Amino acid sequence: MADSRSLRNLVDHLGRSLLLHPAMMMARAVLHVLPAFAAMAQQAGTNKEEMHVPMNFWTCTNASGCAVEKSGLTMDAQWRWTHDKSWQNCLTTGDRSWRPASGSAAAANCYVEGISTGDYAKTYGVTPVSGGVKLNFVNGQSVGSRLYMMETDSTYKMFHLLNREFTIDVDVSTLECGLNGAVYFVEMDEDGDLSKGDNTAGAKFGTGYCDAQCPHDLKFIQGEGNVKNWHMTKTGPIGGYGHCCAEMDIWEANAHATAFTTHACTTPASLKCEGDECGDTPANCDCCDKEDCPCCGRYNGVCDKDGCDFNSFRMGDEEFYGRGKTVDSEKPVTVVTQFLTTDGTDQGELKEIRRIYVQDGRVIQNSKISADKVGSAAGRDSITDDVCQAAKVEFQNHDDFTPKGGMAGMGASLKRGMVLVLSLWDDAATKMKWLDGSTPSADGTRTAADPGVKRGPCLMASGNPSQLRSQHPNTHAIYTNIKVGEIGSTYTKKAQDSTQNGGSGDSSNPGNRNDGVNANCAGDTTNCLHLGCCKTSGHKCFMKDALSAFCLSGSPPASWFGHEIIKSTAPDGGKTTHDRPFTTTTVAVQGGGGQDGADGTCSAAFGQCGGKSWNGPTCCESGCHCRSEGEWYSQCAPPAGSHRCGGTIVFDEVHDGPLVGGVASAVSPNLVMAGVAMMFVMGASLLAIKLRRRRQQLSSDGRGVPQLLSPHEEDMEGLQ
Repeated sequence: MADSRSLRNLVDHLGRSLLLHPAMMMARAVLHVLPAFAAMAQQAGTNKEEMHVPMNFWTCTNASGCAVEKSGLTMDAQWRWTHDKSWQNCLTTGDRSWRPASGSAAAANCYVEGISTGDYAKTYGVTPVSGGVKLNFVNGQSVGSRLYMMETDSTYKMFHLLNREFTIDVDVSTLECGLNGAVYFVEMDEDGDLSKGDNTAGAKFGTGYCDAQCPHDLKFIQGEGNVKNWHMTKTGPIGGYGHCCAEMDIWEANAHATAFTTHACTTPASLKCEGDECGDTPANCDCCDKEDCPCCGRYNGVCDKDGCDFNSFRMGDEEFYGRGKTVDSEKPVTVVTQFLTTDGTDQGELKEIRRIYVQDGRVIQNSKISADKVGSAAGRDSITDDVCQAAKVEFQNHDDFTPKGGMAGMGASLKRGMVLVLSLWDDAATKMKWLDGSTPSADGTRTAADPGVKRGPCLMASGNPSQLRSQHPNTHAIYTNIKVGEIGSTYTKKAQDSTQNGGSGDSSNPGNRNDGVNANCAGDTTNCLHLGCCKTSGHKCFMKDALSAFCLSGSPPASWFGHEIIKSTAPDGGKTTHDRPFTTTTVAVQGGGGQDGADGTCSAAFGQCGGKSWNGPTCCESGCHCRSEGEWYSQCAPPAGSHRCGGTIVFDEVHDGPLVGGVASAVSPNLVMAGVAMMFVMGASLLAIKLRRRRQQLSSDGRGVPQLLSPHEEDMEGLQ
């Protein structure tokens, strides 16, 4: 039986023979829906168009405030369907083995597919929220996610953070022990290794990942399949090669513990490594926490895998971060990270990394190091060379921070430029004990009672990935309001207002208010849902249920929906108002109704239209309906079989009136030829689809099994 390639060749030959007929141009255009088989490399697939997840960020100065810039996020290639030219998965079930026999063969015959807006949400649990993105933990067979911020459609955004501060709002309130909602930077190539090897997919499709752990589980590294020595381990499949680069962990956290960590490398940019360069250690080696360990290669590699971390719990303040603590992990929090240089300029060397939190309108300075943990650094609250070196001594950890360049080494990467990563993952190797639990030595000489061993309150039995996936599949991390700017510019009231006022940075606009000054506002016993304001000064309008809201002086009862309704003023200073108020949070709306966004628009197909904490439009464009996907997310669903709200496909304009020249003239030979060609192409396409489906049945799920993030192995002493 002819395969889809021979069918394409046959149709192409027919097209060339009929090229002189203008009507055939339409028929030939249909061929573009078939995959382009001619290219030979790690390819961008053509089965689905890549639709990056929209996400803005703000650039701030002390003089002018913050200005919004539009950007987007792309999913790492590890999570994407990787198939060969006959639509068969390039790896066998569970990614246990490669079908291509070599790395070059894999690059020459494997395609990574795009992800539609709908699939980002349904397959991977990645959904836009107001000001950012929400990452769900388990979505069918897909576990966790890793995304990168884009500069253009085909390049990553490079952040240069020396003498700057980076600010992000995070919500990890649902993340239990063993989970990690991570925000960090890595020194990936701007084009996603597009210029290396046979990689023609590039940053658009999330290729090129590397980090300081030199991960071996990557399917492709620098344009070549990681086929050599690919094998299964207790934590999943890995290959013979790793991919190393510097890493700056801004925020690694769950609801119980958090840390920020430097990981410098001696090599600029990324390095494809093998063996000692990677810092590889045999699985049966358990003495890496000792000074003399002949089997440990961890510190022979080019990167500081342990890093230098600041974890408030580990440093002695066990009441600083967590549920109900000083920084309350049950609520969203603004995380500010400052990168200070030796001379206060962009050209100086990195000397200090400082942390500030903002929550409930309060600026919270970082916790102090306790004297009983690191005596020589007692009272300090930041990462510096001397703090890191003192902690290594007190905690009896190997100092790989200093040989790999210390603060200056980390600063060199920040100066060259790094890519922003947003992720959510679990840890099969260590159950995340390096973040939220205890890391006693293997021989029992160092226990949880010793300084530096306890990183958080989580029990040794917690963090098992299989239990987390079955018991907490709907946990999630929310990342919003990313800002970069001059020191002190991103967390002021002016900066906070900029994200609420659409990024203008102008706090003179009164924006959203509920101050009771309008005589037409609701009394305390009147439904205020459609008015959005209260007559009584100090009272606020809260939703009771889907149809009513009332003014209260305090918090609403627990049985109410509880969302605050705020009247929105126009940019003219409040002289006019929108026809409808909006809620600071909204519930999922069923049906095509609901309120529009701040610019008067409704969401397009597959866009968000409701859910807890959603501040955007709660209506859909005509033709779509707002479908609830649970408490946190509702999506505009298009008509069956369509990818847009206006689901009708229009082929051409039809004019009423008599046919000029009669029926015989109207049904021209060209039209007949076009009809014949269209029928032929449709038949060929249907046959190709049938063949493709038959081949896809050879795999269990029709796409590659998503890979988890490579486990971070910071301070793995005693866990080898």
